[in-house]
Amino acid sequence: MDVSLSYINSIIGISLPENEVVRTSLMSGILKTARHNKDHPKPIKIFEVGDIVLLDNASEVGAVNRHQLAALYCGATSGFELRHGLVDRTMEMEHYSYQLGIRLATILKNQV
Repeated sequence: MDVSLSYINSIIGISLPENEVVRTSLMSGILKTARHNKDHPKPIKIFEVGDIVLLDNASEVGAVNRHQLAALYCGATSGFELRHGLVDRTMEMEHYSYQLGIRLATILKNQV
């Protein structure tokens, strides 16, 4: 496959305004999406998986990337069972488990 270097350079050189700023939270995007969809029938269920950047003085460049999941449920009821199911499934996929205490759950990383 013959790919010219000038073509590759032109792709790398593209600069979009949304790529000039890094996000420190996914919530702003979730809330913006909810605002634009407020006239749609309820319940509104939105999720996003993405990268955020956090300051870290111990890092070589002064910041670190983190992969996060954000979810929003907006409806007439609390939707607790939906949020609980999302957390359970996410923990299962990432091989975490939990032990329930009286007022606290201990989260454990399972060996794969």
